Amino acid sequence: MNLRRKTLGSVRTPLARVVEMEFTMDDAVNDDWSLAPPDPDGLHSRWERMLSDTHLPWRVDEITDSDTFQASTRRRYLADLVIVECECGPSTGHRGRYEIENTDDEYLVVLMTLSGSEVVCQGDRESQLHRGSIVVWDSTQPAKFRVNETLIKRSLFVPKSALGEYGARGELSHGVVLDSQSPSVQLLHGYLHSLSRTIDGLPLASIPATRNATIELLAATLNPESILGLGTDSTRVLAEQHIDRNLRDVNLTPHSVAQAIGVSVRSLHRSFGNNETVSSLIRTRRLARARDELGRGDSIATIATRWRFSDASHFSRLFKAMYDITPSEFSAMSYR
Repeated sequence: MNLRRKTLGSVRTPLARVVEMEFTMDDAVNDDWSLAPPDPDGLHSRWERMLSDTHLPWRVDEITDSDTFQASTRRRYLADLVIVECECGPSTGHRGRYEIENTDDEYLVVLMTLSGSEVVCQGDRESQLHRGSIVVWDSTQPAKFRVNETLIKRSLFVPKSALGEYGARGELSHGVVLDSQSPSVQLLHGYLHSLSRTIDGLPLASIPATRNATIELLAATLNPESILGLGTDSTRVLAEQHIDRNLRDVNLTPHSVAQAIGVSVRSLHRSFGNNETVSSLIRTRRLARARDELGRGDSIATIATRWRFSDASHFSRLFKAMYDITPSEFSAMSYR
């Protein structure tokens, strides 16, 4: 079994990962591994390495029956997103401080149980997962798993920075179980099943649009109404809707947003919590829209002006800080 040299979380930023994939796409789309006893190199260590290389770093604590244990994984990339399908026998493991420190990026992971059962623990939540269950866990927090019987699951790994483009709030998704009866959750489940089956045949030119559609659907699914036990912050929802409709407005500011939706500036800021500001959301979404237009013929200066950045240099600095790649580099990559 030829495991890759880097773990999934070893790339610093989403678009830097896209650049690397330009040179490794043929290898990356064929990440299919399996293991089974007898294993002269040690079944325990091989399963831990296989799990860590496909699901972020994990420490395997126990394999229930090493004489019968088998596992296989299938990993596919969609730009900076990763879809992993895994089948494995009963085992346990955890992510502690060491494993978290060795994961360079921050991810939200959507875990769907397709068959079998598993227990996932994060924070003060213990989730009993069976066929049809969906849980979202956070790569920056300690976690544990216990596979009780032969398990088949699908995981979608999404950098938190990518979700930020659409305003999804990672702090809401700390080991929570999604409501499987919610229409948006059912749509996400069906969409990821279809995407997993067709991803190998996607033309490279369609990957950015597919990637964006996946994140938008996930962001909609992470709406508090889809999460068991959480309510909806209408101020935040109204603010995001107004911002999306007016991203090209040069006068779009926290004050104008508050005025448009009929709340005070203080109430608007309070609805965004401590991890994000109204101004940072406007900037992030403008950068995302500008990124989608790079490589389509317009100059960087034209795109910067269209999305209300003061000039091309200012836009380039912000773009580099967000994606760890310059607009010129990304534009050149889009022409390949």
